[in-house]
Amino acid sequence: MKRLICIITILVINAMPPIAKTPIAFSPLNLLSEEQFKDLENGKMVIVKEKLKDYVWPRLHVFSYVKSTPLNAMGIFAAYDHQKNYVPNVIKSNVVEVKSATNILVEYELKMPWPLDNGVYTHGHHLNKSEQGYKLDWYLVKSNSADHVEGYAIFRNWGKKTLMYYNSLVDPKSIFGGVLKKLMVKDVEKTLKAIIKEIEVVDQSKPELKQKYSDKITKALQGKKPY
Repeated sequence: MKRLICIITILVINAMPPIAKTPIAFSPLNLLSEEQFKDLENGKMVIVKEKLKDYVWPRLHVFSYVKSTPLNAMGIFAAYDHQKNYVPNVIKSNVVEVKSATNILVEYELKMPWPLDNGVYTHGHHLNKSEQGYKLDWYLVKSNSADHVEGYAIFRNWGKKTLMYYNSLVDPKSIFGGVLKKLMVKDVEKTLKAIIKEIEVVDQSKPELKQKYSDKITKALQGKKPY
């Protein structure tokens, strides 16, 4: 009898359909309301502003789909020497120090609205890859326009799409920080839309550029200095 029950159990298990793999949880999506998630699924960029104590500007959480692979998207996003060619108002983007294959310092000059002086700053960037996708963290080294900068971007597979999640917090030095808060949010949106556009243009029509910068990501993650 026990043997019969065992055989029946095995047959039932073998007849069952395979259990679908549960996608990796991605906690930032919990920030979205049902309406915001629908907007994202309909192809819109979604920006969530998080107010923080003692900070003039909010932390920004930005979500958008990108028509590219996570590797190629990160390749252009982290194309430090190419950023000045497509990021709005960036006048200069030069690699100034390669601390390691995945830790690179970049000096920027950003055109600022009157009456502010141009922003001149150096950010460090740290690249890594995990089950969550390709991730680039950045941190402040020095700046004439901010006291604190932190943030990161993730490009990952989400279903059959590539999802970009961008997280940024800036504490400006300027006394005009409060006045420029709304302008800041619009500038971030404009900048990210320009970056996504460049990612998609390169992916679809500039194979040499796509290969160049995706190779830099692959080599960096293998421990080979990309610059």
